[in-house]
Amino acid sequence: RWGVYVKNRDNEGNIRTDLLGKDNEHWNFFLDTDGSVMYGSNWRDNGDGTWTADEILTRYSPLDLYLMGFY
Repeated sequence: RWGVYVKNRDNEGNIRTDLLGKDNEHWNFFLDTDGSVMYGSNWRDNGDGTWTADEILTRYSPLDLYLMGFY
Protein backbone atom coordinates (compact mmCIF):
# COMPACT_ATOMS: atom_id res chain seq x y z
CA ARG A 1 0.00 0.00 0.00
CA TRP A 2 2.89 2.38 0.65
CA GLY A 3 4.03 2.59 -2.96
CA VAL A 4 0.95 1.95 -5.06
CA TYR A 5 -0.51 5.42 -5.64
CA VAL A 6 2.37 7.84 -5.03
CA LYS A 7 1.73 11.29 -6.47
CA ASN A 8 3.91 14.38 -6.72
CA ARG A 9 3.36 18.14 -6.99
CA ASP A 10 4.69 20.29 -9.79
CA ASN A 11 6.12 23.81 -9.34
CA GLU A 12 2.62 25.32 -9.47
CA GLY A 13 1.35 22.98 -6.72
CA ASN A 14 -0.72 20.77 -9.02
CA ILE A 15 -0.93 17.09 -8.12
CA ARG A 16 0.67 14.94 -10.84
CA THR A 17 0.66 11.21 -11.60
CA ASP A 18 3.59 11.13 -14.09
CA LEU A 19 5.56 8.74 -11.88
CA LEU A 20 2.78 6.16 -11.95
CA GLY A 21 2.37 3.38 -14.47
CA LYS A 22 -0.54 1.43 -15.86
CA ASP A 23 -3.85 2.19 -14.12
CA ASN A 24 -1.99 4.92 -12.16
CA GLU A 25 -0.38 2.30 -9.92
CA HIS A 26 3.20 1.57 -8.89
CA TRP A 27 5.94 3.12 -11.04
CA ASN A 28 5.99 4.08 -14.69
CA PHE A 29 8.18 1.78 -16.80
CA PHE A 30 10.16 4.82 -18.01
CA LEU A 31 11.00 6.00 -14.47
CA ASP A 32 14.59 5.17 -13.48
CA THR A 33 13.92 3.21 -10.29
CA ASP A 34 17.11 1.13 -10.22
CA GLY A 35 15.06 -1.87 -11.36
CA SER A 36 12.39 -1.68 -8.65
CA VAL A 37 10.16 -4.69 -8.04
CA MET A 38 7.37 -2.12 -7.98
CA TYR A 39 8.06 -1.69 -11.72
CA GLY A 40 10.14 1.01 -13.35
CA SER A 41 13.56 0.20 -14.78
CA ASN A 42 17.26 0.75 -14.39
CA TRP A 43 18.25 2.78 -17.43
CA ARG A 44 21.71 2.60 -18.98
CA ASP A 45 22.97 5.40 -21.22
CA ASN A 46 24.36 3.79 -24.39
CA GLY A 47 26.40 6.90 -25.15
CA ASP A 48 24.84 7.39 -28.57
CA GLY A 49 21.64 9.19 -27.58
CA THR A 50 19.78 5.98 -26.77
CA TRP A 51 19.02 4.26 -23.48
CA THR A 52 18.52 0.61 -22.55
CA ALA A 53 16.46 -0.79 -19.66
CA ASP A 54 18.99 -3.29 -18.34
CA GLU A 55 17.28 -4.24 -15.06
CA ILE A 56 13.56 -4.61 -14.45
CA LEU A 57 11.91 -5.97 -11.29
CA THR A 58 15.17 -6.86 -9.52
CA ARG A 59 15.17 -5.08 -6.13
CA TYR A 60 13.52 -2.47 -3.95
CA SER A 61 14.76 0.95 -5.04
CA PRO A 62 15.93 3.64 -2.60
CA LEU A 63 12.60 5.41 -3.25
CA ASP A 64 10.67 2.21 -2.39
CA LEU A 65 12.70 1.81 0.79
CA TYR A 66 12.13 5.47 1.70
CA LEU A 67 8.38 5.10 1.27
CA MET A 68 8.48 1.95 3.41
CA GLY A 69 10.24 3.91 6.14
CA PHE A 70 13.48 1.93 5.90
CA TYR A 71 15.67 4.47 4.08
